[in-house]
Formats: sequence, C-alpha cells, structure tokens
Amino acid sequence: MLKRRLAPYRNGTGLKPAATLKLMIRLLFQNSLMRYMNKKSGFTLLETIVVLGIIAILAAIITPLTVQTVGARRETAAREELEVLKEAIIGKARSTEHGAEFTFGFVGDIGNVPDSLDRLKTIGSLPAYSFDTTKDMGAGWRGPYIMEKHGGDFKKDPWGADYSYSTTPGTNTDLGVQYLAKITSTGPDLTTGTDDDLSVEILEPEVRANVFGYVKNTVGDGVPAVAAVINYPSNGTLTTASNTTDGDGLYQFSNIPTGSRTITIDPKLLYKSDTAKTLTTNSDDVQFKIENFSENDIVVSSIKADYAVSPAAYYHRYLCPSHGIEKYHIQETISCAHSDRQSRAARHCCGKAYCGWQPNNRTAEFF
Repeated sequence: MLKRRLAPYRNGTGLKPAATLKLMIRLLFQNSLMRYMNKKSGFTLLETIVVLGIIAILAAIITPLTVQTVGARRETAAREELEVLKEAIIGKARSTEHGAEFTFGFVGDIGNVPDSLDRLKTIGSLPAYSFDTTKDMGAGWRGPYIMEKHGGDFKKDPWGADYSYSTTPGTNTDLGVQYLAKITSTGPDLTTGTDDDLSVEILEPEVRANVFGYVKNTVGDGVPAVAAVINYPSNGTLTTASNTTDGDGLYQFSNIPTGSRTITIDPKLLYKSDTAKTLTTNSDDVQFKIENFSENDIVVSSIKADYAVSPAAYYHRYLCPSHGIEKYHIQETISCAHSDRQSRAARHCCGKAYCGWQPNNRTAEFF
C-alpha cells in the first residue's frame, strides 16, 4: 500500500518531498495502528527505528531555529535596554496631545553624565534637587531616572552579565563627533571586545549645547553691551555664566548642559551709541544720551564717564538735566587737581557737591 500511494511522486508528477515525508509518517502510524488493532501486537523493531529516526531529523532541523530565535530575542532586548539606559541619562522627546514634550534625564538635573550607572537609581553623594525662585530654575538629583527590570537588575543584560559603563571620552568615527560615555553588553559569548558586543554612546552634542540670542529695543535694533546671565546645573549645583551683547545685540554661551535653562537680561541704563558730542566752540561741554531699558524709572544718583581722547581733555562743568541749568556753589572743603581753577571747579549741582577737574585718569565723576 505504501508503494502504491507513493508511485505518482516517483514518476515526477505527484507530491513534493516535504508532503511526502508527512505522508510517510502518517502511513507508518496508520499501518502500525491497524496491525496493533488487528493482531493486538506492539510496534515492530523496524517501525520503532523509523519513527525515532524521523523524530531525530525533525529535532535536528528545529533545534537550530529555536536557538536562533532565542538569541535574536535576547539581542533585541539588549538593544532596547541600552536605549532605555541612554534615555535615563539624556532624556527623550515624548509625544503629547499638545505636541512634543522633552525630558532631559540625569543630565538635565545634574549638568553632566553620571560617574556610574548606580547614580541613575540612587543619589550617592550628589546634592538633592532644590529650586531657586529668583533664578526660576532648579538643580540636583531627583531620581530615580530608571526603574528595575521586571524580575531583574537593570544593570544586567539578557545574558546575565553586567553592562559595562565607561566615562572615558572617545570619538565616534561614523559621525566624527566625540562621545562622553559608553554603555556596552558583552553579548552571547560574554567576552569583551568581540564582534557580538552591543553598545550605545552618549555623544557630546547630546549633553552640551551652544546657546545664543539677541537683545533688541522696541524698534527692533540690537542693543550692545547688555549683560546676559544663563543659569544651569554643574555637578548638581546651580551655577551661572555671563556674557555681554555685541554690536548687533547678540549674546552667546558655549558648552551649556542640555535642559531647561533660564537667561536673565539686565540692560538697565545704557549709553546710546554715537550720541556723544561737544556743544561749545571751546568744546567745554560734552553731551550724550542714556537709554533706560528696564521696566521702571531709575533714579540717577551718580554718573561716571570713562573716555579716551587725544590730546587729553577734561570736563569743565556738568549740566543737571532735571533742572535744565548749571548750579554753581563754592565748596571750601573740596580740593581740585588744578589749584588755579579751584574757584570755578568746585561747584554744587542738584544738591550734590562735585569736582569737575580730573586731569590724571581721564575719568569724570559727579557726586
């Protein structure tokens, strides 16, 4: 019966090999079962050997596929865990109903990469998070930044080995940028430095950034010489960096840790460029303009003007803007640099005594 059913395949027009193998197994079992039912006897030795052989062939085919599937799943799990560790350090963008929302992880609060993976779970010697209401931002550890894996240690890979973490800087040759930290799994062979190692790098552009902006007046012109202060964390402590705007009103800061940062612009009173000029034939009077960029009025109690001219020049008098006139009053207690002009140099302006002659340091101060 077996030969008769397989005859069409032997002529090249019947079943395919895989279907034939299945048919052979089914026929063998059917034939054996029929003999057992009819003769009430067990399997013959030949039948047992054939069945065991077929099972061995199937096992040889299925076992490598099973091993490959398990290995692929572990590799996929390891890559996902490496990305989770990286996100705990530098944060990630999350989609919300209002658009993208960014979290900045450990770096956002501390200002640098951790010295070990333990700092993602425990505070160690780092300062606790605190918020400065004056600077409108905070700094310090406020983890944990990562949760334990279900049924395991977050520092162990799917093969049971510890992830290797290094803060030794290096260069990513594919991107041509420096990395500040690297997390590595030894892979299935549990050996460091082999081809099956898996790793992620914490790139420098993912940790530090350059910040710039412009300070402009109400008509859109850049305001020069304005103090700009940026607030950011460093080793968990809130710190600041300062700079001044250039001629176009541009301020810049470099190597600022990524995260939500605050910048304070404090222009207050600024000299308006190209407004200084002499008014009289003898150039005795100098006029210039000062702009108030703060939100409120400012009371001026003193003015100091530094200048550089050639040949040397000296202030002769100061006109009080609030009165519109110059007030003279001899002050016997005030001495001036030029004794022959003391009677004219020592005066009283707006209730404040001052000396208008400063021949040595080219600085005019009015008090």
